[in-house]
Order: sequence, then structure tokens, then C-alpha cells
Amino acid sequence: AADWRAFRARLVEREGLGALTASPGAQEGGAPTQEGKSEGQQPAAEWAHTLVEPETGSLLLAHETMGGFFRHTVILLLAHSAAEGTTGVILNHYLGCRFEEVVSTDLGEVEGGDRMRRAPVFLGGPVETRRCLLALAEKEVDGAERVLPGLWWGPVDAVLAHAQPREGPGPRDTRIFMGYAGWAPGQLQDELNSGCWSVVAASPELLVEATRAGQEEEQGGAQGSTEGATTSVWRRFHRECGLPLPTLPEADAGA
Repeated sequence: AADWRAFRARLVEREGLGALTASPGAQEGGAPTQEGKSEGQQPAAEWAHTLVEPETGSLLLAHETMGGFFRHTVILLLAHSAAEGTTGVILNHYLGCRFEEVVSTDLGEVEGGDRMRRAPVFLGGPVETRRCLLALAEKEVDGAERVLPGLWWGPVDAVLAHAQPREGPGPRDTRIFMGYAGWAPGQLQDELNSGCWSVVAASPELLVEATRAGQEEEQGGAQGSTEGATTSVWRRFHRECGLPLPTLPEADAGA
């Protein structure tokens, strides 16, 4: 099925309102460019632009003044409803460990467990960090919900149950999250009104590529430090959307 979000991105770009084609090879601080497209031409696979209101599948970029747990975070909204509230996971809080290191169960005794041992683990949010394990998979899984075209989320058990066949999700295309972020009805809107977040729509291709690049950066960085990778992904989405690049303290300047 066609992604209506890509169609909207094309309209936003056509109107000059900020839909930008992603440029993975651009240097930090370089100005992104809008590429002119003829009528009917498809947008680039990687795109991003700002939104006025949050929606399921959109991203929240923390304001540069936010500290503590949500400092420099990029949050994917898994579900958003004015009546029921909002649930999301932080995409760039890398824990630097694998699935097999955070579960007490012998994965060899769990269906699909052997294949998923090396799946990366992220801190998804401050809610139920010790009890709730969620998975974001790039392959369709029964019992999981589609959050974006090509991305499904659900309980870890649902993903494990489909990880055994070779065509099922594996460690390369699955991320495990400990905990999640949640807002009661009206709470997120209050935070948006206070300027805590920027709301962004991004293509699944850009979301996957940017977070995977950050993960690889974290794995290649100083052991025990994830600050650089977390910040670089956060700044990457600012750049792709044409938002002003935050001015970082000198200690973070190399991120």
C-alpha cells in the first residue's frame, strides 16, 4: 500500500514548507538542500519535515534545554490519541548490550531465542524499565502493530515467536527496548505548548538508517559512553528537517 505520509511530504516540499530530502553523506553543520521535483515525481526515499501536531509514527525531538532522562532524545510515537494518551520509545538511548545480556531466561529454550541473542538493546523510556520489553522489527510479525510502513512493534514474545524462520526478523532488523515513554491524555500537548518538543515526520528509511548509524557509532566509540551517539542522532534529525542546529556546550561539540 502507498504511504500517504510520503505523499504529504511531497506536498509540503512543493509548497516550500520544509520537507527536505535526507543527505546521509552531508557533514554535520552543512545546510540541507531542497531538491526541485517535477510534477508527479516521487520524493526521495529518505525525507523529513516538521509537523504542527503529533501523530502515531511521528517523532519528538527534545528541546536543547531539556535535561535529565530526556536529554537529546528522539522518541518514536507508537500510539497517539487525544482520548487515550501517547506511548513511545526513545530511539537513541543506546545501552551498548545485547538481548542475551538483559534477560534471565535461557534463550536456547525459547522459540526464536537463539537467533535473537545479539539483537541490540535500547532504553525505551522511564516507564516499567524492569518489566516491559518491547521490540521494533523491520519485518511483519503476527501479534505486532504497524507503526510505519515497514516497521512493526509489539511485545518481545511476539517477535521471538517469528524469529526462527530465516525470513522472519533477526538481530540486524530488530531493536529491543527496555521500558517506554508514556503521556496521559492532554499531558503531551501541555509539554508541546511549553516548547519541550519539536514534532517531526520522517520516512521509515531515514529513521532506520539514522538510528542504525548512531548505534554503530556507539559501538565504535569509547566503552561505557553513549553520549556522542545519542547527541549525533538528535542533531541529525534537526538537520534533516531544516531546524536550527542546537548550540552544544563545549564538552559535546564533538558529538
